[in-house]
Amino acid sequence: RAEVLIRDDDDGVVEFKDTKKCSVKSGTWHDPYTDKIFHDVKEVDVDHVVPLENAHESGAWAWSSERRREYANYLGYNKHLLAVSASENRKKGSKGPDRYMPPNKAFWCDYVRIFLKIKEDWELEVSEKEGGKIEEILAHCP
Repeated sequence: RAEVLIRDDDDGVVEFKDTKKCSVKSGTWHDPYTDKIFHDVKEVDVDHVVPLENAHESGAWAWSSERRREYANYLGYNKHLLAVSASENRKKGSKGPDRYMPPNKAFWCDYVRIFLKIKEDWELEVSEKEGGKIEEILAHCP
């Protein structure tokens, strides 16, 4: 969590709760889902763009516990985990794009591209409903 909050901080200046620098106290985060700025770390969650439950149902059920842990904490692609509004993340839950799209429509094209890249990179199945929604959105993207 701390690594993503540090990485996604807009001004590059986060405050820590203590000298160990393991827990972030405050910073500045732009949530692409809502297009809002947050300064209070309590209002920010770290979201898996492809939620853990969705990944499990899409093929991660067959992975080793090590591979699942790697997926859950993956920082090799800076869009795999995003700092977003905590309340919006809860609304999203484990839903794919067929059942959830961020309220910030300007982010829709990026959102489905990120979702699709993660599914492809991790060799996860894209459901028929997810694929239909992704195609529908991408048809209107530049």
